[in-house]
Amino acid sequence: MSFKSSRVGAGVVFALAAGAAGTAAADQPAPAVLLRPATMLIKESPNGPANKPVGKQTGAGVMDTSAAADANGNIFMTWTNSVNSDGRPGVQGSFALAQLTESGLQVTKQPTDLPALNGERTYMRPVAALGENFMISIFASEDNGVVPTNPQAVAWVFDRKGNMLNITNKGRVIPGDKGGEKPANLIQLSGKNDAQQYGPHSVCPLGKNADGGESFLVGVQRQNQNAYAMRVDVKMQEDGAAKVTVPVFKRIVEDAQHCRPQVECEPPGATVGRRTRVITSVEANSQPADIGVRAVLFDPDKGEAVASTLIAKSDRRANRYAVQPSVAFISDDVVAIQWQQSANARKNRVKGNGHTGGENLSMLTTLKVPAAGGEFQKLDEKERVAPYQRHAHAFGSLYGGGAGQPAVAVMAGSSTGTGKGLMQTIPIDPATGKIGAIDPAKLSEVSIMSDVANLPARGKRNPQDQGAGFINGIGGLKNPGFGKPNGFMPEVATFTVAAVPGLKDMTASNRDSLFLSLVPTTWSPTLKVVSGPVTLTKDIQNGPSPTVAVPPSSVDNPGTPEPDPFGNGTDENGGDLNAGAGGCSVGATTTMPAGFGALALGMVGALLVIRRRKES
Repeated sequence: MSFKSSRVGAGVVFALAAGAAGTAAADQPAPAVLLRPATMLIKESPNGPANKPVGKQTGAGVMDTSAAADANGNIFMTWTNSVNSDGRPGVQGSFALAQLTESGLQVTKQPTDLPALNGERTYMRPVAALGENFMISIFASEDNGVVPTNPQAVAWVFDRKGNMLNITNKGRVIPGDKGGEKPANLIQLSGKNDAQQYGPHSVCPLGKNADGGESFLVGVQRQNQNAYAMRVDVKMQEDGAAKVTVPVFKRIVEDAQHCRPQVECEPPGATVGRRTRVITSVEANSQPADIGVRAVLFDPDKGEAVASTLIAKSDRRANRYAVQPSVAFISDDVVAIQWQQSANARKNRVKGNGHTGGENLSMLTTLKVPAAGGEFQKLDEKERVAPYQRHAHAFGSLYGGGAGQPAVAVMAGSSTGTGKGLMQTIPIDPATGKIGAIDPAKLSEVSIMSDVANLPARGKRNPQDQGAGFINGIGGLKNPGFGKPNGFMPEVATFTVAAVPGLKDMTASNRDSLFLSLVPTTWSPTLKVVSGPVTLTKDIQNGPSPTVAVPPSSVDNPGTPEPDPFGNGTDENGGDLNAGAGGCSVGATTTMPAGFGALALGMVGALLVIRRRKES
């Protein structure tokens, strides 16, 4: 079986359009506003020894990034540093704060190391969320006060300035807890602690409760065997402390190896008419997943699954497996689940799981959300939806001129660590679930470099086995500079925000750093726009964005597709080595993305025709 990809990316469309502007006689070039994704270096990781490749617990740099944003432009980022600040082997949490203002992206709190905890796996898979006047990071840690050898889901709470808050009930006995720096054990607070491993994989705010507290729904994996839904409530106390409770902790999928439960979450500022949320999970007794992908409708107040459907089935005889699902909110009635159809690599196995060398085909399925007791109904389905076929992540967004239309954004990064972060946006009809075209013009660059499976897979506790990551985005971040003559990208109404790990410099760096990126997603309805190359924020001037001459035929009919220069290739052509691996491991990853040099030359040529748009 072979799942090969051949697509024209947004950068190619832009380069073709610009290049054709000087030669086309029949088509009169029309000015289009060049909307460039903006990126800022947040955390630069120092290089490790050049003669010592990254290995177990030796310092891969930034890993497992997570970000949360609110309707006011506040951004909370947290991540795992794969080396402690005191130089000891292991991992340590860090965080930073930023705000999107009228004049641009501002860092409001520089990267800050969190307290060093005890054990090898101390700050794993963090997920970030914002409350009205606090922030919460939920992560897996061996330093949980109950089971020192098994990571469990724990939490820290901060005020909006980044000061750690005392948690009044941590669910653990903490000898010598200086300054309240040990995290609260959420599994212990649930009253259902069976001393097994529990790791969080997603979180979504549910809003305020009647008592003034706020709730969050968390997707949790137990012991690489089961999927759980956990509701975490946080209520601020009069003395400034936080009370954390876990009123709901429910198993939702019994057989769920390597399941990564993902919770449906609406963009900042959006409203949901139902209290229930869709959670998607792998269902499996083995790896690769032998059953498939399941969608669960969960009621966080009743604490139970009210509907559950297997929406994508694996077929072992045909060597096709449904894996790596994520879920996007579209409307009260429609959700979209992005997943991968994976082939088991029968050779080159890693610990018997068949992770390395197989191929993936990214899929997108829209579903009608059922009433309690009903079944999810498939509305539409398309394949080859992700910019990289491996380890893609989908979330709900809006896209286009004016208010935009509901869409799924599928974000992914390079498994080699040598390619850009990319995002494919796909319109979805919120009533019928009809999936729009997979349009190359809606493929956006997210970051200059990205890494989901090279250094992260090498630097964790179990190198080359289940070590890779995902790049997650948040749609709907409002731009305070919208419509302001001297504002930051004043044509753009909303952005998608993402915290992306990647090399600062492909030739000089050997550890991943952290970049914060903003991708334009809605804009003034009167404009014709084209997606441009990702650009450092310091190189984006306030005021009107540049324009580029775009012949209509260049965008509407870009010609015969060629291999994607962004690196969305296969093991055979070296574009994105192990891009289709069915699990999370990688082999050697030293290949340059296919066509990278050609893309750079095309961009240079295209930039020659950019001109500043004059104010009318």
